[in-house]
Amino acid sequence: MPTTAAGKKIEVVHDVCYHPLGPAVASSAQFLDVYVPPEAKEENASLPVVVFLHGGGWRRGSRRSNIFHFFQNVGLVLADQGFVAVLPSYRKSLPYAPWLLGMLGATALTLTALPLLFRRQSTRSTSSSVGALAGVWGGLALILRQLIRWVSPGVRHPAHLEDCARAVGWVQQGGTRAFGGDPGKVVLLGNSAGAHLASLLALDASKASTEIPSPLRGLIAISGIYCGQRFYQSWLMRHMFGYVFDDHPSWDDCFPLGRCPDPSDPSRPDSSSQLEGLCPVLLINAAFDVGL
Repeated sequence: MPTTAAGKKIEVVHDVCYHPLGPAVASSAQFLDVYVPPEAKEENASLPVVVFLHGGGWRRGSRRSNIFHFFQNVGLVLADQGFVAVLPSYRKSLPYAPWLLGMLGATALTLTALPLLFRRQSTRSTSSSVGALAGVWGGLALILRQLIRWVSPGVRHPAHLEDCARAVGWVQQGGTRAFGGDPGKVVLLGNSAGAHLASLLALDASKASTEIPSPLRGLIAISGIYCGQRFYQSWLMRHMFGYVFDDHPSWDDCFPLGRCPDPSDPSRPDSSSQLEGLCPVLLINAAFDVGL
């Protein structure tokens, strides 16, 4: 049982399944850890709950960080302050863009074909051999890219969001009652990709989605990505992360600002319909954060 700097003993409950159909159906990522403060042992404890959604570019990361135990420390600090902390994992996209994997795979396969191509160089010019090699490489890259997209075990948006919604729904439906947590006092906290997901969930919760049955008490988003248009305008971001969202019919709708009112765009909903019921929001960003 971890002990904080203040001398509090924090109980950590590992590997709680939040999938509504149970662990037999859940993937290995659809589990969470609960950090329980000592105050939860008091009679009729009704402590506020903080759900922390970790970052990792929608492609990496887990509720248990291997480097410096960063995410676990978040849970410990929250529990030390008297909150019941819930840290879920969620399914991830493929770690690398399919086009990049396709190029790497095509390069490896083409290099194995070099001896065969140049063995016949006596009957063909060097330029034609190089041209054939380039054609083989390009074709292989396109074929492998498409194959990787078809058979990839990684998910795409909105699967990450659906998992996070299930985790919050598990809390609001009484999952933390056994740990002294009040399902009516839930705050969302997220960093980076987790802040993006938490922001979308806060907007969904304001409309009482099926996964999140009641409003949230607050949202704290740290270094998140909120503007899809600005994110898409970056060549690097578009090519490194675009495949995470390219199955969705509307890129802009994948990001919080795309769901918010814009007086200059008549196709957007007005403020009263879109932001009504939105919980209090705290946004924290660094000076050189990308893709806000």
